[in-house]
Amino acid sequence: MFLGVFALAILQAVIRRARNPFSEVPFDTLPAELRDEVARVFPSLQVTKARITKLRDEARVHGLLAGEAVVVEGEFDPAGAMIEFELERHQGKRTRGSIDREALPEAAREEMDRVLGDALPHFSTRRLTTGTLGSTEHYEVKGTAGPWKWEIAVYAAGQLLEVEKERLRSAS
Repeated sequence: MFLGVFALAILQAVIRRARNPFSEVPFDTLPAELRDEVARVFPSLQVTKARITKLRDEARVHGLLAGEAVVVEGEFDPAGAMIEFELERHQGKRTRGSIDREALPEAAREEMDRVLGDALPHFSTRRLTTGTLGSTEHYEVKGTAGPWKWEIAVYAAGQLLEVEKERLRSAS
């Protein structure tokens, strides 16, 4: 039963992508809200290509961040407003445990605060965890600010590992 449901979900995704394919476009033609967020969160990103779907509901920015190939994704509602922004660059198994904000290394706290930017004064932490990815310690914060739900993960030394910013369902 589970495999049947999983196979159906995969088939739906393949059909959706076939009907709504990505096209390569110049970075400056992507929606302004996505370009602005990429520039704010990843000021040193070297864009190598940009892609957007035919329906303009999803866009991807490919680039190099500190020499590592990354993909930043944005999803948009039918009116063109961004509803999700995401970078995920980790691979491997993670372990986790709760931690207090005061226990964060300064570099990790500063990077989380930088990514939150203007949302920081309004940010309400829902969960803060620490863990390891391979043998490297990292920290993850989840919470909300205004109409956005945030997930930010950074290494102890302050390198951004993952960021996801998603519009809250009730704020749409």
